Amino acid sequence: MCLHQRVAAPLDAVESIITDIPNAARTLSGVNAVEMLTEGPYRPGTRWRETRRMFGMDATAEMAARTSGSCSRRRPHRSADWERGWPR
Repeated sequence: MCLHQRVAAPLDAVESIITDIPNAARTLSGVNAVEMLTEGPYRPGTRWRETRRMFGMDATAEMAARTSGSCSRRRPHRSADWERGWPR
């Protein structure tokens, strides 16, 4: 699965928000809570539990960063496919 959305903002600003996992509940709609499972900055191996409101119900999933780097690679930093080892 690949999602794209054009944003009228500098790449560094967008990447800064997307990789700020501890504050995702404030910056991403639908995210209610985040529990960090690793310490330190966003990098390969960063793990967290994220609770989202979907279809009127709360759902919690464990997420992991498999790679890091510039958003210009056109890879989502957060998705269900991410945990399954995406990018393929």
